[in-house]
Amino acid sequence: MASVATWSTTPASNTSVGGISTDGNVTLVNQIDNMFRGQMAEVATSRDDGTIINVYPRGYLSGLTLSNNAGDATNDIDIAVGECVTLDSPYWRMALASSITKRLDATWAVGTGNGGLDTGSIANTTYHVWLIQRSDTLVVDALFSTSATAPTMPTNYDRKRRIGSIIRLGATILAFTQTGDTFDLTTSTLNYSLTSGATNILQAFTVPNGISVQAMVYSNITVGVGSCTLHVGSGARATANMIIGQCGSSSAAADGSSITSGLWTTTSGQLRVNSSVTGTVNVVQIWTSGWVDTRGR
Repeated sequence: MASVATWSTTPASNTSVGGISTDGNVTLVNQIDNMFRGQMAEVATSRDDGTIINVYPRGYLSGLTLSNNAGDATNDIDIAVGECVTLDSPYWRMALASSITKRLDATWAVGTGNGGLDTGSIANTTYHVWLIQRSDTLVVDALFSTSATAPTMPTNYDRKRRIGSIIRLGATILAFTQTGDTFDLTTSTLNYSLTSGATNILQAFTVPNGISVQAMVYSNITVGVGSCTLHVGSGARATANMIIGQCGSSSAAADGSSITSGLWTTTSGQLRVNSSVTGTVNVVQIWTSGWVDTRGR
């Protein structure tokens, strides 16, 4: 039997089914022959350069872990080796064979150590990290964009997939550690602080904007003579439904309880917050420690 490499992309040219003669005189053999020729044409059309269609499932992603660059943590991101399929059908496989470093403070140029910004000037905002590829040469690179859906692609690059998102705040990329879909901020950020109650407000948190993520938050409550119950809910909810902190005492006390996932933000990074306060409350705080981003899977 011929090897896969010798099958023709033209069905009629594939004329052997496991050594069975296909002279067309036997109906069953003829039917098998027609099916076999078509299947072998599909195999021959697929290529061994990583662009085989319908082999990798929609949403497939492995590796491609992001990290702050040690040499310039303020502006640069390292991307580890890995692979994923493209955002749009057909789901082409894109493989990054060697780790790459891209600069947020420079316009995109191909290759490691070069700029990664798709357009405009660097700013304090969310940047989405895209793996990109040219279908003509199969060169793979990476790109930063403020768009979570439609980055400005470099000339000849026509395949893409968002592999993560980062936050620039205070003129620096926030330090983080990525483990799978989880992005842990090195330093937690205070996003909510009140000494009185608030009824089901939408509160912005330090998570990427432009996408919905599962915010990782925790509370800190200190009361004098009184009590406080703090609820948080996903941004799409009309009311906050999950108790994140509760404290009540005749003397000063503190309570903190964390939530690692399950609270989905709006695309503006907001969660629903409700705090019920009686008496004297010294501190009602919610801190953000990171987020979970499924990245299209």
